[in-house]
Amino acid sequence: KGQIQVRWTLNSANNQQTEWGFENRRTKLYFEGNIVDPSWAYRVKMVFNPVTRDARLEEAWIRKDLGCLADGLDGATLRVGAFKAPWLREEQVSSANQLAVDRSVVNQYFSQGYGKGIELAYATNEWRVTGWYGNGLNSDSIGYGAANDTRWNSNATRWAFAGRFEY
Repeated sequence: KGQIQVRWTLNSANNQQTEWGFENRRTKLYFEGNIVDPSWAYRVKMVFNPVTRDARLEEAWIRKDLGCLADGLDGATLRVGAFKAPWLREEQVSSANQLAVDRSVVNQYFSQGYGKGIELAYATNEWRVTGWYGNGLNSDSIGYGAANDTRWNSNATRWAFAGRFEY
């Protein structure tokens, strides 16, 4: 899979030169699918910097559907790797599935970014619950670091917990 988001911008203000033009907001390349059987899924996602054109790893995880292991586990999954912790719903929605090109200012301020960890989730048709343990939010471990830091999470963390319930 791939994702390219291009937008046209205009910056015009008093006592300032007007600037306008097209801008490549996002370019991403995904590799995802199943390993061994359909109960094992994986994703590796690369993102390209629009200015320097450098690529970096954004997501890399493997997930196991636990429903095939025992009765009563239908809807349960276990995921390990680098991904977004279950914190803000707006951040959980992929940029490819949003109505606008960018997320809200509130989301940008409180965003958890990416981290490496383990997630246990259970979902039914009406609700879902997710728990996560990891090495901290916006972790430097796979190249996120200061570029994604916000005021509340700029301090280095060694481990973190997050959880989310949706009905």
